[in-house]
Order: sequence, then C-alpha cells, then structure tokens
Amino acid sequence: MSRNWVAVKAEYIAGAEAADLARKYSIPLATVESRACREKWGLERKAVASQVQADLACSVASGLTALAASDAIMGREEVLRRLTSIARGGMQRLASWGPGGVVFIDSEDLSDEDRALVAEIGEVVNQHGKALRIKVLDPLAALKELARYHGIGAEQVEGADTISINGAPGG
Repeated sequence: MSRNWVAVKAEYIAGAEAADLARKYSIPLATVESRACREKWGLERKAVASQVQADLACSVASGLTALAASDAIMGREEVLRRLTSIARGGMQRLASWGPGGVVFIDSEDLSDEDRALVAEIGEVVNQHGKALRIKVLDPLAALKELARYHGIGAEQVEGADTISINGAPGG
C-alpha cells in the first residue's frame, strides 16, 4: 500500500500528533513514530516552531511600533479636532463665575478635551488662603490657525472696524 509520507511529514512538522496522523492516514502509530524518529522530523518541527515564534514576535513588535507611532504622531484629523476644540473652548468650560465669585470645576469632572485647554495652572497659599490661577490656550490663535488651514484670509477693511473674509466686506 502506498502512503502519502510527504503529507504525513508536513502535518507532523506543523504540529500534528503522531497518534492523530496514524488514525487519519490508517498507518500504525509505531510506524509513524519510527519514521519520525529515523528522519528526525522532531528537529524540523522545533525549527518550524522557533521560526513561527520569531515571525510572531516580529509581527507583534511591528504592530506595537506602528501603534506607538500612530499614538505619538498626531495626524491631520486629530490636529484639526484639537484646534477646533481650542477655538470653541474658553474659561467657561473650566469655571463659572458671578457675584459670588469664581468656582472652578473639579479636574476629575472635566473631559480630556476640556483639560487639554489648560495652558497653565498655579496655586498660591498665603495668610488670606488659597489663590488659584488657570490660564487657557488662546482660542483666537486656534481660530487663526484653522482659518489659515482652510484658506480663509482676514484682511482689515480700510476705514472700517470690520474684517473681510476672502475679499467680502464684513458687516
């Protein structure tokens, strides 16, 4: 009876168990084990397993590197989202104020987007108590960057207190 030893060997090297191969190909288990030992299929199996592990490690490392790079470098969409958030932001997203004074919102209650508005924060303690100072990123600067990105020019109209957008008079 002719046996397909090429297929048996390939499956063995790929990790199949000798007993499973004996059943699948109707070969006595002792014959499969004997041939595997005589032809040193086990060494090939270890070499393949080592190569698979090395390839997997390389693939995982490449994936992690790509993920780290994508996290480390802002893409165009993220830059535009951040600029838009800053342009729409302001102190009103961090505090409320009125006749009773200023009340800062607890940082734990702020979204990541709102916390990203903070340019500086400081606390001074003196004989009168604590004084908290928060400086936010400049929304006008963010608006200017967004306008520049979108090709919106802002030129002062002579003799007027308005600006024109791409040559159209403001009003």
